[in-house]
Amino acid sequence: MKTILIAEDEESSIALYEAMVVGHSDWDLIIARSGQEAQAAVANRHLDVALLDIQLPAPDGLELCRCIKSGIDTASTFVIMVSAMTQEASRTDAREAGADDFVAK
Repeated sequence: MKTILIAEDEESSIALYEAMVVGHSDWDLIIARSGQEAQAAVANRHLDVALLDIQLPAPDGLELCRCIKSGIDTASTFVIMVSAMTQEASRTDAREAGADDFVAK
């Protein structure tokens, strides 16, 4: 089973993510609506993929990415930063935080 973390505070985006995984019974989807909720959800848990909104309530997605990439159990997690902030500076910040990819909303 693949474990996917979605850290997103916009309900419409959460609904879209949930619709995308319907029918994938081999995926365990974890939804977190804040950085703090995401940190609690992934404590001592193996993640395969994390989709993180940059503008999460504390800690933000960049800090959450740093935490995931520095954790012993989560360092190999493939992290995708997702944001409406499409400026090159946002992409650079995501890479510097350790993100594997960046997707604009």
